[in-house]
Amino acid sequence: MNILSVYRVLTIILLPFATLFGFESVLSVFAGIGNPTVLLSAVILACVVIYIFAAAFFLYKGILKNALCKASLKDWIKINSVIALIFSILAIISCISILYFFTNKEIYAKFLTVLNESRPTNIPNNISSTELMTAMRNAILIMLPFSIVLLVHILMTYRLMKKYAALFAK
Repeated sequence: MNILSVYRVLTIILLPFATLFGFESVLSVFAGIGNPTVLLSAVILACVVIYIFAAAFFLYKGILKNALCKASLKDWIKINSVIALIFSILAIISCISILYFFTNKEIYAKFLTVLNESRPTNIPNNISSTELMTAMRNAILIMLPFSIVLLVHILMTYRLMKKYAALFAK
């Protein structure tokens, strides 16, 4: 299997995530109007979405159809890929750290105790701490592979942009 085939498969895997994250980032922008932290996370998520769609456009229009792409597409990919790269590295580190946390029984039990004692007010009372931890674990089990695929995709994009540099109009 050559690099282009792997890149196509990774792009197809990332596109549904980009669609879901796109909706989430639009909603987060509205929520972030009153909260700068939420707005920052919405912008970072939007950069990941823009990167995925721009890279897919480069693949399908530029590489597969052998058509010229605007130079601005290259700029969009480069700028957003840097943010997506930072996002994926931080997400991988966070997911691995939290998975370690789940395997350490002593820390896990201590965290459950603290969670039960000082339960956040925005969490409904009918959801137990164990259910919250299960939901967190499931989210991490989805986010970790996504982040790894995104990281590999970004690295492959840089390689393909160098290889197909002639496809970008000047």
